[in-house]
Amino acid sequence: VGKTTWCQNVTHRLNKAGFNTMMFCLEMKPVRLVEKQICLATSTDVENLNKSSISDVIQQAREVYSSFSGTNYFAYTKQVKADLIFNTIRQAVHRYGLDVVVFDNLQLMARDTQNSVQELTVLSAQFKELAMELEIVPFFHVLKIMNYTKM
Repeated sequence: VGKTTWCQNVTHRLNKAGFNTMMFCLEMKPVRLVEKQICLATSTDVENLNKSSISDVIQQAREVYSSFSGTNYFAYTKQVKADLIFNTIRQAVHRYGLDVVVFDNLQLMARDTQNSVQELTVLSAQFKELAMELEIVPFFHVLKIMNYTKM
C-alpha cells in the first residue's frame, strides 16, 4: 500500500466512525484521489475501472458512503504557499465542520533544500498552531528527509 493510499484508508475509517475529514495532498490531484477513494469503498482495483463499469462502481461507492456519518473532502493546490494552504484549511473547517485534516506530503512545502529539516520544523509548528486555533486534529504524512554531506 502506498503512502497516499494509507492516508486515504485513515480518512475512510474516520468517516465511517463519524468524523468529517479533509485530505490535502500536494502530490496527487483530487480527481485521482476520488478515483482511489471510489476503489477503496468498493474494493475495486484502479486497473479494472473502465467506461463500461464506472457508473456501477460510482453507484456502489455512493451506497457505501451514504451509510457513513462523516464526510471526506479533498484539497489540492499548484501554488505551494503556506498562507494559501492555511487559509484554505481555515475556510474548509468553517464551511464543512471538519474534525481532522490529513496533510499528505508536508515535505513538498519545504523549498529550501539546504535547510529542509529546519523548514519542516517551522511548518509543523505553524500547522500545530492552526490546529489549536481551529480545534481540529492534524494528521501529517512526511517522507523521511536526509541531508547528505560530502566526506
